Amino acid sequence: MTYAILANGAITAHGSAADLWPNTSFSGNGPNAAFLTAHDAQQIRSDAPYDQATQYLQSCDPYVLNGEVFNTIAVPIPTPPPEPAWDQFSLTALADPGLNIAVLVADPTVPNAARGLSAALLEAKLQGEYVNFAACWATVVAAAQIPPSRVAELVGLAQACHLPQAFIDAILPT
Repeated sequence: MTYAILANGAITAHGSAADLWPNTSFSGNGPNAAFLTAHDAQQIRSDAPYDQATQYLQSCDPYVLNGEVFNTIAVPIPTPPPEPAWDQFSLTALADPGLNIAVLVADPTVPNAARGLSAALLEAKLQGEYVNFAACWATVVAAAQIPPSRVAELVGLAQACHLPQAFIDAILPT
C-alpha cells in the first residue's frame, strides 16, 4: 500500500510505509488510522470517482480531491476510429472513368499489373497485405502516366473512406 503525507491539504511526500517512516514497525496491514491521523497521512486510493459509461481510470501521480488522496484520474473513453469503408473505396474507384482509362492504357504494356490491380485491392481489403497492390498500382501509374493530381484524388478518397495509412502510403508512387 502507498501513503501520502499532507500539509495544508497538499501532498508533501508519498510512498510505502517503509519509505515514509523508516525504522517504524507496523502490523501486516500497515499503519493504523490513529498513526495516519497523527502523522497527517492518508492511504492513497485507486478508486477515483468516474462515470463508467464515458470514462475509465488512468494511473497518475497522487493528488488530493475533496480531502482524499487518489492515484488514478478519470479520463474520457476514446472514440473508436471509424471502420474502414473498403467497399465504398472500391466501388468509387471502379466507377471512376479516368482510372478505368488509365488501366486500359496500361494493359497493353503491363498486362499483369493492370489486370492484377483488382485482385490486389481485394487482397489489401481482406488480408491487410498491400505489397501486391503497391506493385500493381505503381506499375499502372508509370505505364499510364497518371498525373499526381489524380493520384492525390485517390489518396483523398482512401482517407475519406478511413483506409489504413499503410494502404494510403501504397497509393503514393515512389
